[in-house]
Amino acid sequence: MEKGKTIKAPGQSVFVTNGFASQAAIDKKWTVLHEMTHFVGPRDGTGIQIDDHAYASDGKFLSLTKFQKLHNAETISLFMLEACEGTTKTVASNDLAAHKAHFDTFPKVSPSGDIVTS
Repeated sequence: MEKGKTIKAPGQSVFVTNGFASQAAIDKKWTVLHEMTHFVGPRDGTGIQIDDHAYASDGKFLSLTKFQKLHNAETISLFMLEACEGTTKTVASNDLAAHKAHFDTFPKVSPSGDIVTS
């Protein structure tokens, strides 16, 4: 606040739509994690900032390059969500159900946080 006014600094604000309120709890967590990843690392214009190369609901999500995956807010937030919530809960999200086969080919994170490879 500055002189009684809320100041919104460019690149330091997160805005959510009205749809956020109706999201399932796990999707709210994912949304917040996604938005927070944009605040990590180099800033816009450097070419290596965390960006939105693809969302999980996009057809191109599974075909991102390694560089894009490592610099994609959706990929990073999904990794954090899976580490915290476990694979089963994460894949149950409506946006990820279409990618279940993709998740089935990788190690899983159990509800207790253990990495399971079989």
